[in-house]
Amino acid sequence: EAARAAPPVEASPAQPEQAYHPCPHLCLVNDHLSLAAFPSPQNVCYWGEPPREISPSYQKAFCLSENYVQCELLNAPKRKGSLLNVLRGKAEKGK
Repeated sequence: EAARAAPPVEASPAQPEQAYHPCPHLCLVNDHLSLAAFPSPQNVCYWGEPPREISPSYQKAFCLSENYVQCELLNAPKRKGSLLNVLRGKAEKGK
């Protein structure tokens, strides 16, 4: 018997690429025009002064996705000073 060729495998339709919408204020610590497209200690938040370190887990949940619009820092008034001062101000308003 002649060997029968296997039927051709049909390619599945390509999955549409998900849009990548990181926070526009997340940038590398030494380059405010670039960012690591993955959670990294080199990414910092340039919303306010000075730039703030953001934990990799927070970057993953908010900064590196369209969820950044729900970020507590972006929804707080832009202030100069440390993140601790921003959070203290929030706590004082709640008293």
